[in-house]
Amino acid sequence: METWEYFSTHLDADIRNEGVRDYVTEKWPGWKPPQFAPQLLMPELNKLGAEGWELVSIQPVVVRPGGDHAFPGENTALSNAYFAVFKRRLEGLMADL
Repeated sequence: METWEYFSTHLDADIRNEGVRDYVTEKWPGWKPPQFAPQLLMPELNKLGAEGWELVSIQPVVVRPGGDHAFPGENTALSNAYFAVFKRRLEGLMADL
C-alpha cells in the first residue's frame, strides 16, 4: 500500500515575486500579465513539483491579519492568494497487509 505525506500552504500570485517576471518573459514573450494573474503561480508550482509534490487542491482565499484564511464569497474582495494542498509518496514505507 502506498503511503503519502501532505503539505498545505498559501501561495501568492504576484509579478513581483522572485523569478516570476523572468519566467513570464521566457514562457510568453510579449505578454504583459496583470500584477496578480493566476499564471504567476506557475514558477512556485513547478518548484514544488520538482521536489516531488503533486498539487491535489487549490482554492482562492483571502488571508486575514494574523494569517487566518477565508474562502471568498459573493461579498468578498478579490484576492491573489491561494490555499494549496500537495502530496508526495513516502519512499520505502509500506503498510502491513
